[in-house]
Amino acid sequence: MNSEVINKEFLNFLEEQKTSDFSSNFDKHGGEFVKKNEKHFFTLGYSITEDYNVVNDDVKDFVVIHRFWLHTAFPELEKIVHPILAKNDLFGTEISYQEVYKSFSVETNFNNILPKEGVEIRNLEDLIPIKEKFKQFFYEDALPFFNHWHSLPVLHEYMQQDSSREFLSNLLGTLHQFKKAVILKLCNDPSYQEFMDSFYNKRKMIFEEYPEEKVAEQYYKASKELKEVLDNTEPIYNLSNS
Repeated sequence: MNSEVINKEFLNFLEEQKTSDFSSNFDKHGGEFVKKNEKHFFTLGYSITEDYNVVNDDVKDFVVIHRFWLHTAFPELEKIVHPILAKNDLFGTEISYQEVYKSFSVETNFNNILPKEGVEIRNLEDLIPIKEKFKQFFYEDALPFFNHWHSLPVLHEYMQQDSSREFLSNLLGTLHQFKKAVILKLCNDPSYQEFMDSFYNKRKMIFEEYPEEKVAEQYYKASKELKEVLDNTEPIYNLSNS
């Protein structure tokens, strides 16, 4: 049993579901199925490792399936923020915004998850219950998750519940200020200008105080460029009266 067999079986499963709008990518670490349009990128997948043991001088290969996972990215957000962050070495330059698969993180209690230790697959018979579990994950967890997080305004609404640094960092990552500014602007949030001005002025002040610090310079230049871009960007959604 190896990763190629596992990947082929999961690909066959998805093809059986008549979901031709998902493309697929596989390697020895697992597989992913991706659905893209101009509003969202949806990705679901599974992670695996290959291993073996020796029994009576006979090598037995097996695969451990560790987890199922889901991610959502919003290209309207990423195509603005990603190039600026990459240009200033605050985000990886080796990928384009179209390859960013995750715009946010939320804690979600899925019904169909695997044990923390993973599941050993030594033959196709072992894989049958896992394929059934993945099918349940697809219909009961993945599709509802994607249907909920269908557009940027949903993330904007979720973001309103807590303005603390800890909450936004957990939700949007360590560069949450940049993402928040873009979300506020694109969603026509009245608080955009005050937030953007405050963020930029703070980064400018820190840079002027510590001009020799590379990170201070990176954040300042990135915030300056982002402000210039966003101040001349029209909102996509009109939520100012919501």
